[in-house]
Amino acid sequence: MRLLTSIALALCSSVTTVTAQDQETVLLLRPHCELEKQEDCPAFEINDPENLRTPELTVGGSLDVDLVLVNRSSEPIRRVRTWITYDPQILQGVTITVNEQFPIITPGEADFSSADGYAQIGVSTDAVSPVDGEIIPIARVQFTVLKAPGGGRTPLSFYDLQEGLEGHTFAVPAGNEESNILPTELGGLIVRIAGSTETSSSAASVSSASGTGTSVSSAALSSSTSQAAASTPASGASSSAASTGQRTAFILLQVQNLRATTEGSTIYVAWDPLASQDVRGYNIYYGSETGRYIQRKSIASTGNSISLRGLPEGTTYFVAIRAFNEAEEESAFSQEVSVKVGDPGSSTSPLVGQITRDDGPNGQNPLDTPDGRPITSTVPGESGASSILLLLLLGSAIIGTAFAFRRQLAAPYVRP
Repeated sequence: MRLLTSIALALCSSVTTVTAQDQETVLLLRPHCELEKQEDCPAFEINDPENLRTPELTVGGSLDVDLVLVNRSSEPIRRVRTWITYDPQILQGVTITVNEQFPIITPGEADFSSADGYAQIGVSTDAVSPVDGEIIPIARVQFTVLKAPGGGRTPLSFYDLQEGLEGHTFAVPAGNEESNILPTELGGLIVRIAGSTETSSSAASVSSASGTGTSVSSAALSSSTSQAAASTPASGASSSAASTGQRTAFILLQVQNLRATTEGSTIYVAWDPLASQDVRGYNIYYGSETGRYIQRKSIASTGNSISLRGLPEGTTYFVAIRAFNEAEEESAFSQEVSVKVGDPGSSTSPLVGQITRDDGPNGQNPLDTPDGRPITSTVPGESGASSILLLLLLGSAIIGTAFAFRRQLAAPYVRP
């Protein structure tokens, strides 16, 4: 993100205060720091305008980071939630230590979901003690390096960014109205790793000794008993890139503006295409349970809509999109949308725009029109004559037959 550069520079420099040129509030990851004056804590160096990067780590070593909220306006904060994605084949989650300023921990959200690769953090203050300040530490997150990925780097990113509170990453200020003050784009952290690609025995011993539960230190209050993670999007098949550990910054991308509507037994889905030359296509995940997608369809990068046909009417389906590249890496999940099959009133929005090819029998999404106007009462694209014309032809044939029969009855009978 554009702001991440100035934020990181401010944190890395000897300046003891965060500049106030930009009032935007953002989350970022920095090296673990226990200095009382948070403005003096160091930051990771800049990898590019959107991402930071770590020093080069080694297999068996540790990655110890702080999740902090850079709150330039010093607005009192009441609640913070984020799911940080990581590659569980490269990094092993060890402990999450929540800052004592956030004593209320969402059940299951101060822990790791190692199967899906999420560090889940959801914390709140009590009703009368919001937290303010320009830099607010949220939690300390510790990983062990299991092996070196292809290319020597693996990303950490903030999952499911949305404008409101429906996603898995947001910050809520104090006040009566619930709102998210985070932008919809946040940078990530590129973790650099050198050394053998074999699993480290020392990392395995650390894992068995510490487990993956929440750590409680003098700087944190005890969390509630770890529970099963909230529903998390799980793909139908792991990508080959992920299985070999060769993950790149491509997974930081996220498809935006996913929307869906329905007609009969079909759900029509569209989204904004990603502006990346690395995109080879899109995987569309859907299922009848939120966050659990048992079905998947794929289309090429030239398309940005699809028709999901033959679904049981009256069933609510949940849909999410991931882009993929030539190496079969997948981007982050888009926001999830839901729609009840056959109930247009449950649609997130009408689909508009140019006719887009898909896998349907007529080769187009029937709710897209060339001039961009949504169709609400009819479904175009059917072949053959219209039903009105057929009725007129049928009526004419019936009337003609009736007149002919009448003339035959009126004709005099002639004996042969």
